[in-house]
Amino acid sequence: PVGKNLLSEHASAERELQREYGGRSLWELLQNADDANAPAGSGSSRLIGAKGLGFKSVLEITDEPELHSGEFHFLFSAEKTRELVQKEVGAFSGTLTFRIPHPVEPTLEIRSLLAKFQTVIRLPFRDAVARDKAVRLMNQWSTSKCIAPLLLCQHLAELSLGFEETPIRWCTRQRPKPFTDGDTVIEAVHDGKSHCSA
Repeated sequence: PVGKNLLSEHASAERELQREYGGRSLWELLQNADDANAPAGSGSSRLIGAKGLGFKSVLEITDEPELHSGEFHFLFSAEKTRELVQKEVGAFSGTLTFRIPHPVEPTLEIRSLLAKFQTVIRLPFRDAVARDKAVRLMNQWSTSKCIAPLLLCQHLAELSLGFEETPIRWCTRQRPKPFTDGDTVIEAVHDGKSHCSA
């Protein structure tokens, strides 16, 4: 019973994260890439993400995200985890995706990408609705000349967007410098009166 209670708690936390990060999957992946390109030894205060929470936003478009890096090849799957939990603990009706990694064999395409990149993430679309959502988000970036997403990155200087019928677009900028502390002034006007805070 204690084990099932803990599993239910984890399933509830995962559902809450999905709600909080809905609609942000591409932004979260970009932030992860930016953090991965940070200089070795960069402290958490110099990174955008925190504890990998945002990556879970990919569940809005996929049920089985795959990660391939070096000799590590695994996927996360609510269905495979449910089968394993039922076998080991007993009947469980909750949905847990990110608690247990499951091994997966990389395809030839993944292996060819790993020859050029350190890490490859594969997000097979759940359905046509998820696919359309991803295409719509990519097209939004594409029409903004895709430089806007790079403005929030500290360590990325190049971004390419491509998806089947969408032509690949490249955008680059001068190698970004680390952010520095600065003053911020916020002004709110209410009933004709200005209220500022720094």
